[in-house]
Amino acid sequence: MAAGVTSVLFQRFRGPLVAGYLLAGILIGPRMPLSLVEDREIIRLLSELGVVLLMFSLGLELRIRQLARAVSTAGFSMAVEVGLMLALGYAAGQAMGWTPLASLFTAAAVSISSTSIVSQIFREQGIGGSLREGVLGVLVFEDFAVILFIALLTAASQGQQLSGADLAWLIIRLVAVLLAFLVLGMLVVPRAVRLVGTLKRDETMVVVAAGLCFGMAWLAAEAGFSVALGAFLAGVLAAESGLARIIERQVQPLRDMFAAIFFVAIGMLFDPALVISSWNAILGFVALVIVGKTLGVSLGRFLAGRGVRESVQSGLSLAQIGEFSFVIAAIGVSSGAAPPLLGAIAISVSVTTAIISPFLIQRSGTLAAWIDSRLPHPVQTAACLYGAWVETLRTTRRDRSRWRWLRQAAGWLAVDAGMMALLIIIGATAAEWISAAIRSLGWPQVIAPWLVRLGVTALVAPFLFGIVRKARQVGMGLARMAIPEPLHGVDNGRAPRRTLATGLQLGVVLVVGVPLVVVTQPFVPGGSGVVLLLAMVLLLGMAFYRSANDLMGHVRAGAELVVSALAKQSHHEEGVIPQARHMLPGLGDFEAVRITPGCEADGKTLGELGLRGRTGATIVAVLRGDERIVFPEAHEHLSAGDFVAITGSHDAIEAALPLLSVTGRAPTAELPTFFLTPRLTP
Repeated sequence: MAAGVTSVLFQRFRGPLVAGYLLAGILIGPRMPLSLVEDREIIRLLSELGVVLLMFSLGLELRIRQLARAVSTAGFSMAVEVGLMLALGYAAGQAMGWTPLASLFTAAAVSISSTSIVSQIFREQGIGGSLREGVLGVLVFEDFAVILFIALLTAASQGQQLSGADLAWLIIRLVAVLLAFLVLGMLVVPRAVRLVGTLKRDETMVVVAAGLCFGMAWLAAEAGFSVALGAFLAGVLAAESGLARIIERQVQPLRDMFAAIFFVAIGMLFDPALVISSWNAILGFVALVIVGKTLGVSLGRFLAGRGVRESVQSGLSLAQIGEFSFVIAAIGVSSGAAPPLLGAIAISVSVTTAIISPFLIQRSGTLAAWIDSRLPHPVQTAACLYGAWVETLRTTRRDRSRWRWLRQAAGWLAVDAGMMALLIIIGATAAEWISAAIRSLGWPQVIAPWLVRLGVTALVAPFLFGIVRKARQVGMGLARMAIPEPLHGVDNGRAPRRTLATGLQLGVVLVVGVPLVVVTQPFVPGGSGVVLLLAMVLLLGMAFYRSANDLMGHVRAGAELVVSALAKQSHHEEGVIPQARHMLPGLGDFEAVRITPGCEADGKTLGELGLRGRTGATIVAVLRGDERIVFPEAHEHLSAGDFVAITGSHDAIEAALPLLSVTGRAPTAELPTFFLTPRLTP
């Protein structure tokens, strides 16, 4: 009843329904004067039923092939963002004085965004295109990560302790259970579901789907993992039957009802007095989620080849936590592994960020354009071209020998990271024994721990340098694939290739370093792992800025040649643009456009138009009569009749064309002859 009332009210005022269900639970919970529901076991059972159906529906939405195709973009972005939030969340838990296991629950709870909240806001605001596709792709990989978190943390909380051996054994068990469920399930479940589908009975499909969901949840619980893992795998296996849409449509009413009950049950656990007494900690976690997730997603999306604008918009869109944060927090609190305050923090932060998210998403385009306009000019140019380079890398023909070398380098990166983690864990586990042995030799008690740390650091340092060196080699190898070196003559692509290699090196260091920090953080003092990773990122960022400065000379020298080459291309001069790209590799796609009357650019300055911030493309030259302007400034006006040359990725140029011309690309015959005379600066 309470959920029905709050659902209608929040729908009427366009608020997130999740917040309404939570409010309903708070109002009827045992800590409020009404106190209509007091049996904690009933609350726990209702909550668990809701989790099972939520995870089953999530599994229906996933496809193994889709996940494989999106690993290089959405999967990479998720790895950077979730890894960063795990490190920050664990550090926050330690700052609260909680145990390592409670800190891990905290880290997992603050690392997962809300699929339901984001999809609802996108639907209400009519957001689509590549932004929607990219954000939902990251959410899919986050949801997959939730399964691993729940499975590992549920098993770890049963022992109330966490060690390297326990963690390794949990991972081995999890992999074995996943393989058994998937291999055996693929042989039985899809065929059985297709057989039921031939009966054409909705009632039968609902009952069979619910039976499959709860049956595999029970098997997972018997194997020592969470019921959520089994329900999720049931959904994945049922989706492989090809009837996922039909099953989802039939199960949706059942799922929606129990999902509402789940959120209400979570709200019943909410303790207002605890929230009031810990308001400062809650505000700190709200800031951690908004800033950390915005930064992590934006950085991951940019390094994956998306522009500054889309990257920042994606980060602002995912700056919240949601339903699965409640699940993780509830598991920790109910098992006694985490304090009750974690549940209050998860609910409070989720409700607060759910209220803020619509405003952040609505203004994300403006904020992204503002951030882009504040970047140094070399960084703006490098960011614009970086997306084009990564786009070229994805479409480059695969060279077997080169890819074999890259796979070997990736293997050595994994070996170096594994050895670092192993040495750190062994050093932390045996620290007391080694310190006692040192003291038995007559060394002062104060010196012994420092000698242990120094020894572990000395052993770890070669592998750390190996990671940095191999990351550089991988980055340069990929950069050579995107911008090949000439067989002879002058290497005109050296500057863009070095900039791309530095950016890719930064991405590789993050992909390897963030999980390494997460795994070793419980075994190192304070936040030293996070500090070391941030220092490495800062150094690589400075190197990227230096290479971006060098890139500016290359781009300026080639801007007029690009314009001239584009102007020369006509029906009688095919191949001129490929020749220009061969002469000036690394300048991305480029296009000549005539500003037409009535278009958005007509009569505006470049700063007012904000082309780069809105589309990711940048104007490298303007031709107005006999005047040629290379790299125009923000105050430069555009008028009908001007010819402009734009560069960037293919998607960026396609997005920019409607803003510059109502007719699209400029006809070659209209281009003035002045365009045809290249004048290169020294």
